[in-house]
Amino acid sequence: DNVVVISGTTTNVENAQVVTVTLTDGTTTVTKTVAVSSNAWALSGADRADITALNNGPITVTANVSDAHGNAGTAATRTITLDNVVPTITIDGTLEGDNVVSNSEEGGIVVSGTSAGLAKDTTISVKVSGTSGTDVTKDVKTNLDGTWSATMGTVDGLANGTLTITATGSDVAGNAAGTASK
Repeated sequence: DNVVVISGTTTNVENAQVVTVTLTDGTTTVTKTVAVSSNAWALSGADRADITALNNGPITVTANVSDAHGNAGTAATRTITLDNVVPTITIDGTLEGDNVVSNSEEGGIVVSGTSAGLAKDTTISVKVSGTSGTDVTKDVKTNLDGTWSATMGTVDGLANGTLTITATGSDVAGNAAGTASK
């Protein structure tokens, strides 16, 4: 959260005038200041806004500046969304009822699980791999309640023995869920 870069421009404001930028979640407020240079300013580098104390959700950003004569400019306001909650994905406990994929089941095993922090229709990428052979992959979408289910293609190209199943996905903000594995 300490890498938030915010920038803007001014009109008819002298160099070195101070822009005051506030970021608030409605409960906690972070305030930073930066000097105008050639009618532009940026909270970047060492001036970046550290918003780790702010709650996830809408963040109101407001920038205020006055010219050298004390005339206040019109405040600029924008709402951004803070989303740094890492989603989770899990794979259900038992595969094929007994955790053994028999010859009759290897043509279409079903892998299912749950997710938290992912919106409906988020893509979950499921992979079945073995000690050798070609991995079997399938992308599925989450349901409204966070559940998901993938009927995998045939796994008969994988060597007999232990199979590893993984599921991955990310939320709309790009926060990747930890890889679920079974």
